[in-house]
Amino acid sequence: MCDTACLSHYAEIGAWTTLVGRYGITAVYAVQVYEWLIAFDEEWEHIHQRRWTSVKMAYLFCRYWPLCVFPFHMWAWLGDHEQQTCAGIVRVLYALLIPCPLAAQAVMLLRAVAFTGRNSVVLGILGFGYSILTVLQIWIFGTHFVLVEEVFQEFGRSGCFANDKIAQEHIFIKQVALPTAGLFLAVFLFDVLSIGSIVVHYLRRRSLQIDLGKLFIEQGIAAFVVISVINILSAASYMDSTRVYMGMTLPAAFIIPDIIACRLILTLRRRASRTEFDELQLQSLVVREAVAALEMDDRSGKGVDGQSQA
Repeated sequence: MCDTACLSHYAEIGAWTTLVGRYGITAVYAVQVYEWLIAFDEEWEHIHQRRWTSVKMAYLFCRYWPLCVFPFHMWAWLGDHEQQTCAGIVRVLYALLIPCPLAAQAVMLLRAVAFTGRNSVVLGILGFGYSILTVLQIWIFGTHFVLVEEVFQEFGRSGCFANDKIAQEHIFIKQVALPTAGLFLAVFLFDVLSIGSIVVHYLRRRSLQIDLGKLFIEQGIAAFVVISVINILSAASYMDSTRVYMGMTLPAAFIIPDIIACRLILTLRRRASRTEFDELQLQSLVVREAVAALEMDDRSGKGVDGQSQA
């Protein structure tokens, strides 16, 4: 049995994790709102005024689902609530998070399929992997996460935080949360497949090795590195048997990939919108304006000379 000192120790762990988690939640949502505001002009031009496509739908979901649902999560996580209140909303709370990472993964899938010329093999492999990720996330965050109760036992009120069922059922035994850790590793492997298919296709097709193709590759690799770091850290946190770091990276793992996915789409569309024809038109306009300015200067000079002679 765990004595009073033992209970206090685990309550302190829960309280510290809750505090750090609250800071993380606030910071991540602030970044989400800030990035949306500074990019809205680009979004209006390159997303809202364009026709409906699968990429546009994925973008809008990536952007607006977290913006709409996270105020509810901030109320639940930042506030101090009764255990009964949290027990009634915790499953809905975490189920609403499931679309966040799936939306970002959908963007990565669409990018890979589009870049490889809708290759059926790439589509089949990534589609199968995406289906597995969907099932895993529904199982883990929809059914396998349960309310963290020991903080309520110690302090009476707390935020509505949940954790892997395996870790929660044995709160006084040092045990890793393998299902949740495995999920984040699976997401990492999916990203490896996505970026790998893009890089291989890029190297095999010299016709793609132009400025736009290079931008696509550079964007993909940069996004892969950032998202992979988040997923690996998330997996590592759930492999920590002391449970001190479990869940601390969840807000970043849910929101940052969506922010990156939106930025990838906007940057590529902005760059692609200026085609070679647009550049030629722009250069032609500059030349015409320069010639017109020279002609005006020439006329002005002749007028001055005529007046001088008179």
